[in-house]
This record gives sequence, C-alpha cells and structure tokens, in this order.
Amino acid sequence: MRDMLEHYDAQGYLLAASGDVGTTAIDYLLGLRTRGDFFTDWWGRHEIEDRLRRNPDVANRYPDMVNRITT
Repeated sequence: MRDMLEHYDAQGYLLAASGDVGTTAIDYLLGLRTRGDFFTDWWGRHEIEDRLRRNPDVANRYPDMVNRITT
C-alpha cells in the first residue's frame, strides 16, 4: 500500500471491501495514519451498507452494481 501511495504521490488511501477488513490491514492503515504520513480509512461490508442506506441516491445511480438493501 505504501509503495502505491508514494508511486502516485497520493495523500490517502481508502480500503473498501465486500467482506470484513482484517486486523492486519487495519493495523497497517492505522500505523500510516498515526505517523501522519497519509490519510487512511477502511470500510467493510457493514460500513458500505450503512452508507448506502443513508445515501440511497448513490445506490440508485448504480443499480447494476448495488443490490437493494431492505433492512
């Protein structure tokens, strides 16, 4: 991740995963964030679903990619 961030001169990294984000990845991203080198965040399945529930307009724009969440 760090190599990619430096290669593209990025300011941050968002990891979005369809499942749960593992502790190894979280620890690594927290380390980057704590050192102040980069902005980092991670969204697992539950965070993505919560955001889509709060922003249905986003889900509506991509009906071929988003299954409707009914809860």
